[in-house]
Amino acid sequence: MRSTLRCPLFARVASVVGLGTLLAPAQEVAAERDEIAARIAHARELLAAIGYPVPATVTHEERNAEQALADLDAQQELFQSGESFELQHALLSRLNLPAGDSPAELRRQTLEGLASGISAYYDPLRKRFALLATDSRAISDRLGGGLQLVVHELVHAHQDEREGGLERLFGSAPRTLDTLLARRCAIEGEADLAATLAIGGTGALEQLDDEAMRMLTSVLGGEFSGLLYDAGRRLALASYRSAGLDGVRALGTRPPSSSEQALHPSKLGKDLPTALVAPELEGFQLARKTTLGELFSLHVLRLLKVEQLEAAIAAAGWDGDLLVAYDRGDERNAVLLWRSFWDREEDAADFESRLKPRARVVISRKGRVVDWFAFAETALRARAAAAFARQREEPPESSADAASTAAEELVLRERLRRSEQEGGQWRHAEIGLSVPVPEGWQLTTIRGMQVLIEKKPPQPSFTTNLNVGKSPRGKIGDLDALEAATRDQFQQFELSILAMERGRRGKHEVLSGEYKGKFPGTPLLHFFFLAYLHGERQVWVTLTTTQDRSAAELDAFRALMRSIAIDG
Repeated sequence: MRSTLRCPLFARVASVVGLGTLLAPAQEVAAERDEIAARIAHARELLAAIGYPVPATVTHEERNAEQALADLDAQQELFQSGESFELQHALLSRLNLPAGDSPAELRRQTLEGLASGISAYYDPLRKRFALLATDSRAISDRLGGGLQLVVHELVHAHQDEREGGLERLFGSAPRTLDTLLARRCAIEGEADLAATLAIGGTGALEQLDDEAMRMLTSVLGGEFSGLLYDAGRRLALASYRSAGLDGVRALGTRPPSSSEQALHPSKLGKDLPTALVAPELEGFQLARKTTLGELFSLHVLRLLKVEQLEAAIAAAGWDGDLLVAYDRGDERNAVLLWRSFWDREEDAADFESRLKPRARVVISRKGRVVDWFAFAETALRARAAAAFARQREEPPESSADAASTAAEELVLRERLRRSEQEGGQWRHAEIGLSVPVPEGWQLTTIRGMQVLIEKKPPQPSFTTNLNVGKSPRGKIGDLDALEAATRDQFQQFELSILAMERGRRGKHEVLSGEYKGKFPGTPLLHFFFLAYLHGERQVWVTLTTTQDRSAAELDAFRALMRSIAIDG
C-alpha cells in the first residue's frame, strides 16, 4: 500500500530519496522521531474513535529509498498475479505502446511509477508502517500536517488485522488482473473514506466524490493510479451512503467481483462478468491467461490516446474478457488473443472501433464478442482466425445488464457535455464558464485532466497550461472567506503574491491575481488565477507558466485571463 500527496498540475513531486534525517544533526533526528511518534499516536486515536483500532504490534520504522523499492517489489507478488507482467508486456508491445524491452523492464517501470512521490506506506508482508522524508511529504505537511497520509496507511494496518488479513483477501481471489484490481479498489477506497471521516467528520466526505480530487490524484500518481483510487473512493462512498461504515467494511469480506463493479457501484452484486473459456489452437499450448477487466481496458484505451470520457464510455458495457498467450515449443507468445464480451452490440462496436489496426494483428467482431489477436508469423493468421471464429459464441443477453450500462453511459455523456470545445471557446456549462482557446493552444487530456496547453512550448521541460478546477466550497461562505483561505494557502506554500484583486464577471464576484513560486523539480513558476463561488462549489482557473517569459508574453497571458467569461 502507498500514499501520495495530491497536488496541483504545476507541482511535480520528486522520486523517492533517502531519508533526510540520516544527514541531520542528532537533536534534529530525535525531534523528527518525536514528531512522527506523536502524529502516529494521534492517528491511532482518531481511528479508534470511529471503530478502526490499529494493532499495537504495528510500529513505525525508517526505510530508505532502496528499502522502500524492495518493499514495493515484494508486494507485487501479493497484488498482481504471477504472470501478470508477462501478459501485460505482451499485449502492450503488440499494441505498439510503451512497455520496455521485457516483462522485467515493465515491472521496473511500474515500480518506479509507484515510488514516484511516495510519502508513506504500510507493508502487509512485514507488518510495518513507514513514513518517508520526501519532497512530497514536505508539501503534505504544509497542507495539513501529513495526517491524511498516516491515517490512510494505518487503515490498511487495521484491514490487515481482520480474519486472514490482506494476504487472505488477495490470496483467496481468482488470480486474474481484474479481480485483484477490484480488491485494490475496495481497500484503497475504504482507507480514503475512513481517513477522511476520522479527520474531518461526515461533512468532509463530499470531497471523496470531488472532481478536483480525481484530477489531482491522477496528476501526481499517474492516470492508472488515479483511475484505481477514484473508483475505490466512489465505491466506498456509495457503500457508506447505503449501509454506513458496516457497508464499507463489508467490501473487505465481500469485495466487488470485477473492476466493473468498482467503477460503477450501481452494478455491485448485479452485473456479474461472463466467464470465458479459452479457445483451443491446434499445435499450440495455452501457456498463460488472465482477465484484464474494465479498469485495465479503460487504461489501454487511454494509452491509445482516446479522450478520457470517450474512453470511459467505450469501456462501459464490458461483460467479461480473457487474454490468452499460446506457445509453440520455445516460442513464447506466438499467438496472443484478447477476447471480450459486451452487454450490448453497440458497446462491442464502440470498443472495436477504438482498437487500431496493426501489423500482424487481426480485429474482428461477431455481435457482442470482440476478438483482437496478434501472431508471430504471417502463416499463422488464417489458421488462428479460423480456430477462434469456430469457437466464438455470444453469451445469453441480459436486459438488466444492458439497462444498467445505458444508465451509466448517460451519466458519462452528460459529463462530456459539461466541458467541451465549441466555436473557439472551452465551455463549462455546469459552472457557466467560457475560456477562449488562443491561437497556438489546444485542449488535451494529461493524466486524466483536461487542460489547455501551448502546442509549441518555448521551454521543452515545461508546458504552459491552463486548467479549471472545481471543488466543494465547504465552510467558505463568501468572497472574504475565499480570499482569506487563498492567502493562507499561499503562505503555507511560501508563494509570493504579485497581485490580488476583487472584481465581477457577469453576476459573480471574483478573486483574481498573480503569484510566483517554486516546487520540487520545477523552474521558478508564474501563476495567473481566477476564483469564484458557484452554488456549492468553488471554481479555480489557473494558468501556469515559467517566470522567465517575456513581458509581452506575460501581458498576453493576462489578457487571456481577463477574457474569461462567467455567464451562469
